[in-house]
Amino acid sequence: ADTRLGLRTNRPRVYVVAGLAGGTGSGMAIDLGYLLRHELRAVGYRNPEAVGMLLVPPADPNGRPDWLANSYAALTELRHFTGGGQYSVRF
Repeated sequence: ADTRLGLRTNRPRVYVVAGLAGGTGSGMAIDLGYLLRHELRAVGYRNPEAVGMLLVPPADPNGRPDWLANSYAALTELRHFTGGGQYSVRF
């Protein structure tokens, strides 16, 4: 069906979907979001949007404590960077 809707914006929106319970995925999700934004800025987009869909385990006292610890660490890191903390990386 032809909606006859025009292009509203050319600004890209990137979605990062990750589970925060595991060690590798939880740390890499935040790094990936920042890296994607950096690369989009490098090709000319001034304010690229990165949306995180972050999955966390239930806060169950009988659950796996490592899952909760990994999720807590990733969310704490995310809070630090969204509150104005400086992010830097060297490859």
